[in-house]
Amino acid sequence: MSSSSLPVLFVEPINGRCLHSIKLLQKAKIDHGLHDISRDPEALAQLLHITGKREVPALIWEDKFITNFESIQLHEFMQVEKSAL
Repeated sequence: MSSSSLPVLFVEPINGRCLHSIKLLQKAKIDHGLHDISRDPEALAQLLHITGKREVPALIWEDKFITNFESIQLHEFMQVEKSAL
């Protein structure tokens, strides 16, 4: 999988769901990009441009995204996207 097709996770470290999402992706051994919108204004601008929302965690993979999700939603999203590869 090329780096351009990797999912990208947008987070704020003070958000518990964000921290949990990072751990879930690591546990599933899914390579991903990571952007901290609290420290990176360009990442925040990118998130707003793509999703129209300032909701984290946000996972963007190619032309699809989910925001402000729970573990089960992340799992379902990743299963669908992985099967499309």
